[in-house]
Amino acid sequence: MKLAKISLAAAVALGALSTASFAQPLEEAIKGVDVSGMLRYRYTDDRFKNASHASGDNNTDAKHAWRVNADFKTPVVNNVAFNLGIVYNNSNNTNKGSGTEPGQGTEQFFGTGLGAGEDGKFGVATFYATITPSSTNTVINVGKMRLDTPVTDALDDRGTGIIALNSDLPHWTFAGVALDTWALDDVNAPGTTSVTKGLYSVAALANYGDFNAQVWYFNVTDALKSLIFTELSYKYDFFSIKGQYAYSDLENGDSGLFGKNYLGAGNALPNKNALYTLEAGVSFAPVSARVGYIGSDKDGYKVSFDNQGTYSMGGKIWNDLSITGVNYSPVSEAPVAGEKRELEVFYGAVDVDVTDTLALGLEYVKGENKITDAAGSDKVKFQEITPTVTYQYSKNLTLSSYYAMLKVKNDSLKNNPGYADAKQNELRFEALYKF
Repeated sequence: MKLAKISLAAAVALGALSTASFAQPLEEAIKGVDVSGMLRYRYTDDRFKNASHASGDNNTDAKHAWRVNADFKTPVVNNVAFNLGIVYNNSNNTNKGSGTEPGQGTEQFFGTGLGAGEDGKFGVATFYATITPSSTNTVINVGKMRLDTPVTDALDDRGTGIIALNSDLPHWTFAGVALDTWALDDVNAPGTTSVTKGLYSVAALANYGDFNAQVWYFNVTDALKSLIFTELSYKYDFFSIKGQYAYSDLENGDSGLFGKNYLGAGNALPNKNALYTLEAGVSFAPVSARVGYIGSDKDGYKVSFDNQGTYSMGGKIWNDLSITGVNYSPVSEAPVAGEKRELEVFYGAVDVDVTDTLALGLEYVKGENKITDAAGSDKVKFQEITPTVTYQYSKNLTLSSYYAMLKVKNDSLKNNPGYADAKQNELRFEALYKF
């Protein structure tokens, strides 16, 4: 058989002819597809003073961050729709113009900079099918999905498996989750955020007018025997109140993640945790206010996959991987062998709607993190004051900013030579466009 040689242009033309019968106008291809998402820019500037309670231990960290989320949903055909989520997420340290190696010759001129060049932060966030049987008020999602629960970060945490929701019973929604692999953004594991142990959950959510309640149960193979989250809230006219309680039992047996053969490094880590919150709020336009209390019990307060979850709180940074050492997630910061932690926090917040588009706020937090081990006890006392501003530029675009001022005292170190209270000030500006 004789092979004919053709030019690249001819090959492209032949390929176009062979697929022309399957092509369709873009408008027809995307007809009925729903698109939603956001574009977000953030600038965050952190200033640390006496970071390790040593006078003069100062540093700064400033970052630009860009994020785009676009979620596509096809029309429902025979009770099935498909969903695709695309994400771009990039954050780079400005390093104050000092480059990768400050003061090291020409290296000070180069580095990641502001992320102005090309990068690889683009990918598929979700990819799943939604099944809605006509005979029941049930939604079944199968594939790679976001984890929107009280103990995860709904924006970043995802899992692959099945999530089912049923609302056949009036005022009630029941949920079931089974995932064989899942990912968290708050994981202290170099090079990865994925977990390959199965995650299972069931939940019941109730809505009776002004009353709302929810109960969740979680289990993770070889890592979490149980995590139970409960919430009860009431809202009427100008008054609201909400209470939360969570309990977790970490797997610290020999084959468990928190046992002596793994994170315990020879010791079984503390495994019993409990956290409770109570918050009350009032609203008399244009002013609204809320006050709250956070406390813990058992060995500590490791009751969330995300370092904050959706627990009631005030302030912005005191429990966001900050200098206080407070962290709700055992996979972000594991418990310490032989150590018990007690948390007690009071907070308050006031917001004023200056105009229909401008709101000003002030948040205050005062707390104590008590750490007890064989050597004795230590009290880490902290205070955060955070003014906030929000401007609704348009229906889709919101501009917001805060300046958090956090101060931390450590009783066990205060008599050391060179001791100083640690301070962290964080400035955040955000532009958020939703579509």
